[in-house]
Amino acid sequence: MRAVRRRVDPEHGDGAGVSCDRERTVLVSLYPRGSPAHGVADYTRSLALALAREGRAVEVWAERTPTAPRAVHERDAEVTVYRVWRPGALVGPDLWRQARRDPPPLLHVQFEPFTYGGPLGFFSLWLFLVWARLAGALVVVTLHHVVAPHELTAEVLARSGIPLPPSLVRAACLLSTRLLASLAHGVVVHADVFRHRLATAYGVEVHRVAVVPHGVPSIDPAATSPADPPGGERVLLLFGFLKWYKGIDLVLEAFRQVAHQVPGWRLVVAGGLPARPSTVHRRYAESLRRLSRGLDGRVEFLGHVPDEHVPRLFHRADLVLFPYRLLFAASGPLALAIGWRRPMVISTALRPLLPQWPWVCPAEVDAWAATLRRLMEDGEQWRAARARLADLAPVWAWPEVARRTAAIYAEMTARAPSVSRPVPTPWPEP
Repeated sequence: MRAVRRRVDPEHGDGAGVSCDRERTVLVSLYPRGSPAHGVADYTRSLALALAREGRAVEVWAERTPTAPRAVHERDAEVTVYRVWRPGALVGPDLWRQARRDPPPLLHVQFEPFTYGGPLGFFSLWLFLVWARLAGALVVVTLHHVVAPHELTAEVLARSGIPLPPSLVRAACLLSTRLLASLAHGVVVHADVFRHRLATAYGVEVHRVAVVPHGVPSIDPAATSPADPPGGERVLLLFGFLKWYKGIDLVLEAFRQVAHQVPGWRLVVAGGLPARPSTVHRRYAESLRRLSRGLDGRVEFLGHVPDEHVPRLFHRADLVLFPYRLLFAASGPLALAIGWRRPMVISTALRPLLPQWPWVCPAEVDAWAATLRRLMEDGEQWRAARARLADLAPVWAWPEVARRTAAIYAEMTARAPSVSRPVPTPWPEP
């Protein structure tokens, strides 16, 4: 018989329910508070719901809302969300207090730089995870960003709004990645290129790193059929935050070159500034609007797109473009394009994510102009791509991602038998 224990609800006291330790999963992450929700928060919600549908008891220990004076809990379908931590130095103590109420057998941390509040937040989180290990919890860390250190140049940092010397940023990336990887029972990344990068650039043992695709929405194939364009107009789509590394300016300049040759097409830029925009980000957004001038309204900036409008956006798109200059994370917009079976053009930087994809461009305006002209003039090429995507989408779908993630939990539990004890050891006093 599998061991169970009583769980303690932070608001309603003892007796909130009963769960099996072996199946209970706690995700530590940001979590959506409304629309729009992007990045790690959106990823965590999709993963949590998929794991719950696979039969796991899933909790998310998420950030507090700005107006909440204390920890609160809420329900999102089958998932319980405890909003318990504040970014910065308090993230560790906040998580520790929650863990003392109900010691978790398995902690799955979603990590991205600055998620937990800069260096203080990172070390506070890391100390909490040390306590979790001492208490017998299984610790899994998903690294959403795995940067190639040599790509952290002065230009890249300046364009990203990070006013720090490259040597300092590289050292911080190396230290934080090694600390997390050495502490975790296992590390998850979203592509083989990131596992290879962890081994070669960060010294993480390959056998401790598992690869699980980012996850794409499961969409009825009938719903992914392209919409009939009003007035015969076709749509090129750029989707995501307006950041320099995404190369949006390259496509705008390329479109300026070819727009007069393909009058039946327009370019839609869907996405706004990042959550913590700097002056650099605002200037980049302004430069994009300047590039669109003189194109007779054929470039449309939508800003942030609410979640409920995203399906319509992809349903209308004929080609989705990913002109990224750098690859340091799996692309959420790329996952959406795959789920919607939308033909796409990717940059050379993104090729490791889709090594067999036929339409790849270097980060050069002329190359993008030539590729776009060819595809916009010959619709048969990009229509044929839907068959490729129909084969790829099920492999990356969230149910499959949840099954692979659960298998990783089982494998890591088998490697660390102490975490399968019926009742975890008490958490240490501060």
